[in-house]
Amino acid sequence: MIIGKRAGNLIMANQTLFSSFPNEAFSISTGMGDVYSGGAVAFQPQQACCITGVTLLLAGYTGANGQKIALQLFNNQLLGTVNQPGGQLGSFTVPAGNDGSIAEFTCPLSPGVNLAAGGLYWLLAYGLFDAPPTTRIAASWLAGGANPMVVQMAQFIIGNFQPSSVVPAFAVLVSV
Repeated sequence: MIIGKRAGNLIMANQTLFSSFPNEAFSISTGMGDVYSGGAVAFQPQQACCITGVTLLLAGYTGANGQKIALQLFNNQLLGTVNQPGGQLGSFTVPAGNDGSIAEFTCPLSPGVNLAAGGLYWLLAYGLFDAPPTTRIAASWLAGGANPMVVQMAQFIIGNFQPSSVVPAFAVLVSV
């Protein structure tokens, strides 16, 4: 499935979200005390715009046992020679889960946030579950195809970022 224009919003880059055999890009999980994980992707808009939402391709997201997903927008922070999320610019509203099947979840950002052409920005998704400390609940942010605006990916585990080579499936909704 190719995402194009939707409801008057411009998608910054067309991207294949579904493939015949989707693979996991990042596990979005928590439980077992303070163990939590997620994924981050750095992207660079080619023109100035206002980000109004993001669509993610997820699996295993049911909302059962207090399962929730946090999705946030950050500017870039350069630590030495390493890019990583810096200051938070906004939090997206992640909709309720489904039966755990593979689906697109569109997450609005209100108010929208203005992005500069050529600026580096990060999307960070991680687990926010109200599960008992001995329970681990996970969802998957699935892998997508090549995306010309993606600069870098990182696995997020217990507050630390590790480089990743897998591009997660996402589309950025903007107004210009």
